[in-house]
Amino acid sequence: MVGGGSDGSLEVCARVCLVDEDENLILHTYVKPRIPVTNYRYDITGLTEEHLRDGMPLKQVREKILQILYNGESIGKVRLDGGKARLLVGHSLAYDLDSLEMSYPDHLMRDTAQYRPLLKTNSSSHSLKYLTRTYLGQVAFFLQSFFKS
Repeated sequence: MVGGGSDGSLEVCARVCLVDEDENLILHTYVKPRIPVTNYRYDITGLTEEHLRDGMPLKQVREKILQILYNGESIGKVRLDGGKARLLVGHSLAYDLDSLEMSYPDHLMRDTAQYRPLLKTNSSSHSLKYLTRTYLGQVAFFLQSFFKS
């Protein structure tokens, strides 16, 4: 996410990255912002204006993601029992899906921010940075720096 609006506080989707369970890259693309970016949050995102200049339109990104996730299944089949559709695993998925203006069936999502054994308290989740450091160690920091560039 980068910042939009006069003070940079509006969350704007700028990059999407999907990996499979073996950490193989499935999709990596920059997203063309719908509104002017006023804060690239470079220290966090590693993104600059040049990265987003030729970004893919959000609608096209969303279609690609859904094509990958649905895995050839019809929407009806996915919503009913999942069929061959893929599990979507991430941290605070509702936030990401909201920024992509898309939805995905709850029974096909696994959210580390909602997974009880990983919560700080019954209603509060740890940050993704904390979880990766604690459970994945240094490998995760290497991956984060890799995707930052």
